[in-house]
Amino acid sequence: MIVVQYTVNWKSFDNPGGFDSSGNAVKENTENVIGLVEKETGYISLVETVELGTLTEVLEDNYIRIRQTQPGNSPVVSVMKLKKVSN
Repeated sequence: MIVVQYTVNWKSFDNPGGFDSSGNAVKENTENVIGLVEKETGYISLVETVELGTLTEVLEDNYIRIRQTQPGNSPVVSVMKLKKVSN
């Protein structure tokens, strides 16, 4: 297992895309995340450090699938599949 810590920066192109830690609707935000990487399986489990959100990621052939759950006043459940691209 590998412990990871990083910052997620996100921006919505249409309408408010999320909420800050105070519950205000925002179009962009920065969130600190910590988690574990299981090298043998490629499974990644992450948690936001300020809000209640959890994210799980699974590495696939040139893809990463991200599942997010976030309870609270503004609950979120989402799935994203991101494809690796070349520069």
